[in-house]
Amino acid sequence: MAAEEAVQQIHGLNIFQNQDLNDKNMKNVKRRIRDSVTLTFGILIISTSCLRRVENRIPLLQDRIMDRADLLSENQEDSIFSFFIELDVSLGPQIAVLTVDSLNGEDIETLAWRTADEIGLGRTTFRDGILICVSKRDQSIRISIDKGLKRIVGDDSAKFINTKIIIPEFRDDNYFLGLYKGVSHLKKSIEREPELIGKM
Repeated sequence: MAAEEAVQQIHGLNIFQNQDLNDKNMKNVKRRIRDSVTLTFGILIISTSCLRRVENRIPLLQDRIMDRADLLSENQEDSIFSFFIELDVSLGPQIAVLTVDSLNGEDIETLAWRTADEIGLGRTTFRDGILICVSKRDQSIRISIDKGLKRIVGDDSAKFINTKIIIPEFRDDNYFLGLYKGVSHLKKSIEREPELIGKM
């Protein structure tokens, strides 16, 4: 099953342009407020864990869920983001999600790695970043896994998550459920073999 069949194109968005811009601006404002709350919460968690690793940093939602295609609601973003916080604090690996309307001719693998590099995904020492990249109009999805997690989530595992977990939900326009289940599976895989994190 080709990965490009992953995402169903969304048609008939009956929204006036100005209203769309206002909604996006409001979403950005609310996102900054949530990031402030997350920052405070993260400080409390990391303080109680005695700064387990100096290289760990407090994740912000806007750095980990870049929903440029507007596939997720705010509550759905929060649900997925909670997985990221738990994994960051407990073990250190970092997961992010990027959705775009179109690749605009760019290869999805190139976009994924470029974005991961731009946001500094994964700890330098451990090379433990994962980016799930989705292009709505190109009907394409990719899970890019850095070297430090390849022994836990290899190419076969990534393909299984794509074709058996995420894509079936995307076919029914259940974008949130597909991403939620995919992230949950990645998180559980890492938690089962924490001793392999950073082993290249």
